[in-house]
Amino acid sequence: MNAYSQEFVEERKQDLYRMQEELRTTLQLETSQFNELMKELAYKDFPEVSRELLDRRTLGEVEVAERERLRSIASALYRVEQQQYGVCTACGGAIDEERLKAKPDAALCFPCRQRLESDRSH
Repeated sequence: MNAYSQEFVEERKQDLYRMQEELRTTLQLETSQFNELMKELAYKDFPEVSRELLDRRTLGEVEVAERERLRSIASALYRVEQQQYGVCTACGGAIDEERLKAKPDAALCFPCRQRLESDRSH
């Protein structure tokens, strides 16, 4: 059970749905642009194709990050349904309200997030 008011959780839930819709729209647009790029590549010379492929790689990296963010949002919405929103998935402690306002899909409290980042850097 989370320790936040129903109003707070509902506001974050709406933030999550809004973020989810924006990301889906962005991904649809990027997919459309990617498809157009692939059609155009057939008519270009090698230097242009190389530049376009680099742009495509960058676009692909952005898409991967956006898809990961969508998974994070879906996970947060699931935690809302399970009445576990705002509970750190690592330690079970409360995630600070300000952190949830800034990043509604946060699954970790700030100390656990710092530990994770520290572990990754070593």
